Amino acid sequence: MLRLVGCLGDLLGLEVEFPWFGGHRGSRILDLRRRCHESSDLHATPEFKDEAVRQVVERGYTVKEVAERLGISEASLYTWRKAVVPSKDDERAEELLETKRENLTLRSELRRTQEERDILKKAAVYFAREFG
Repeated sequence: MLRLVGCLGDLLGLEVEFPWFGGHRGSRILDLRRRCHESSDLHATPEFKDEAVRQVVERGYTVKEVAERLGISEASLYTWRKAVVPSKDDERAEELLETKRENLTLRSELRRTQEERDILKKAAVYFAREFG
């Protein structure tokens, strides 16, 4: 006999007998919990995802604990956490971009200041000849 256990078995309420199932007597249990819960993230609301991530990030629970308690896969929870909490590589990349932007701005300001200085030097030479 083959029994479906987990959310699919609960949903369908099926018990199916397969006499040809490997030639073994007795019952075989097909546990579909993991497969079913892996697809459950398609139906998870944003509020559910936020609360799951909050339990890991703010309350200090492990990903494994929260995933088991909520009936979701650890991979889903890691994906949701990554979307909310940037990794160190993402933070470094953002810092690098910010530094490059600042560098470009400072170079532009330096170039403008040097042009203003050169104009003032020429003006000083001009006025020194006129009034000197």
